[in-house]
Amino acid sequence: MQRLAIENQRLAATHGNLRQELAAAHHELQTLHSRIGSIKSEGEQRMSGLADKVAKMETELRKSEAVKMEMQEARGEARGLVVAREELMSKVHQLTQEIQKSRADVQQVPALMSELDGLRQEYQQCRATYDYEKKFYNDHIESLQAMEKNYMTMAMEVQNFKHSGPYGNNTNAENDASGHQNGTGYYDDAYGHQGYVPQPAAGAATAPNPAVPAAQYPYPGGSQPGYFPPRPGYYFPRGPPPGSYDPTRLPAGPQGGPFPPGSSNNTPYGSAATTGPRGNPSRR
Repeated sequence: MQRLAIENQRLAATHGNLRQELAAAHHELQTLHSRIGSIKSEGEQRMSGLADKVAKMETELRKSEAVKMEMQEARGEARGLVVAREELMSKVHQLTQEIQKSRADVQQVPALMSELDGLRQEYQQCRATYDYEKKFYNDHIESLQAMEKNYMTMAMEVQNFKHSGPYGNNTNAENDASGHQNGTGYYDDAYGHQGYVPQPAAGAATAPNPAVPAAQYPYPGGSQPGYFPPRPGYYFPRGPPPGSYDPTRLPAGPQGGPFPPGSSNNTPYGSAATTGPRGNPSRR
């Protein structure tokens, strides 16, 4: 019994100790539960914060992707701007070269203006020469036409002389003989001589010619119509009459004098003189 009592006491003590330990364990469990709740709340808060951070990071990542696209576009634009800058630099270089060339051309403008003035003066001289030569040529044509008309009238008068009167053939023979003896020839018969105009035959039915003066008979027997005495020897030098065309005549200026000297290389019409090179020597 004593053993049982001792054992019972020991069991009771053990039971008390176990209860104390159980109470302590319950207390510790409660503290652990409270800590676990706080830890859970803290974890939940941390998870919510992390979720917010993750969402923010995702939004930032999305924004960063747009920024990356913008950066890529900006890099492409920068490359295009670099290429455009190089092109503009090349254009600027070309423009500077063109400006230098234009400056060189502008420096040549006074020489070109002087050359233009010289060419203008030369043109004026050539124009004056051309006008003078044209007038001279027209005068020559008019003189030739007048000579041709005189020749035709004289030829008609010669034909009338040949067909007129009983003394017409003898008179023509005497005139031809006197003409050949004096060295005049057919030129005098065709164009006439200076100071001599053929006389019309008597009774010839010809109209009065204003170029032929009235019939005069300065020699003996000249009052008789149809009689033409032999002509005396003429002292006139052979050659064209005054006012007619002379091929040996030297060209003259518009006022009748020689051409004035000048810087022009122009030569009169018909001259074989060679002309020097024209233009600005610095541009050759």
